[in-house]
Amino acid sequence: MQKDVWDAPEADIDGASVTSPALANRSLLATDIPKDVFADFQANVGSYVAMGFAYMAFIMGFVFVASTALVVGIVPGVILENEIVMVIGGSLGFMVYAAIIMVFTAVGYPLLGGSALRALRTQMDGGDAAGVGSLFNTMNVDFERVIGLYLVSQLVIMCGFLLFYLPGLIAVMVTTLAMSIHVFEPEVGLTDSLTRAFEHVKENPGWHVQGWLLLIPVFLVLEITIIGLVCIFPVVVAWQVVMYRHAFPNGSRAVA
Repeated sequence: MQKDVWDAPEADIDGASVTSPALANRSLLATDIPKDVFADFQANVGSYVAMGFAYMAFIMGFVFVASTALVVGIVPGVILENEIVMVIGGSLGFMVYAAIIMVFTAVGYPLLGGSALRALRTQMDGGDAAGVGSLFNTMNVDFERVIGLYLVSQLVIMCGFLLFYLPGLIAVMVTTLAMSIHVFEPEVGLTDSLTRAFEHVKENPGWHVQGWLLLIPVFLVLEITIIGLVCIFPVVVAWQVVMYRHAFPNGSRAVA
C-alpha cells in the first residue's frame, strides 16, 4: 500500500535511542508542532522574551552603525558646502552602509540563528534555559559550515523563486530543515544535510506543508502585542527545532 504523503512521518520513529523520550512510540502529527512549541514557550516565557530583545538590539546596533556611516559620509560636503564632496562622501558612505548590511545578512544572521537553534534545543532537552547570552554563546561553533550552508541555501531559494513560487517554497522548507541538520549534527556535511532534508520533504510533503502553514496563525497572534513581536524570532527558531526533533527523533540517520 502506497504511503499517503499527507501522513505524519511515523516511519522515522522506531523508539530506539530517541533524543526526546516524549517523541517515542507515537505517530507525529503536524498539529503536534505548535503544541510542543507552545509548551516550551509557556514554560520559558522569560527565555523567549530575553532572546527576542537581544536579537532586536543586535539588529538595531547594526542598523545604527550602518546609518551612521551613511550620515558621516555626507557631513563633510555639508560643512564645506561643496556638492562634489557631498556626492563623493555620500557614495562612500552608502558603500559602507551596504557592506555592513551585507555582512549582517551573510554572516551575522546565520550565526545568530545557529546559536539560537542550539540554545533552544538544549532548553527543550531539559538543559540550561536560554537567555540573552544564548544568542551569542555558540556563534563561533562551526561558523564556516553554518555560513557556507546559509549562502548555498539563499542561492537555492533565489533560483527556486525565479523558476516560480512553488519551487521557491519547496527550497525554503528543504534548506530550513537542512540548516537544523547541519547545526545539530556536526559530522554531516553540507551536501548530505541538503540531501537528507530533501529526501524527508519529498517523502513527507504534506507534513512539512502543514507544519509551516500552522506557523501563519501563530505569526498573526504574535503580532498583536509588542511582546509578541519581540518573540517572533525565537518562536520561529523553536519551530525549526521542534520540526527537526519530530523529523529525526533518533538524531543522525542515513538517507535510504
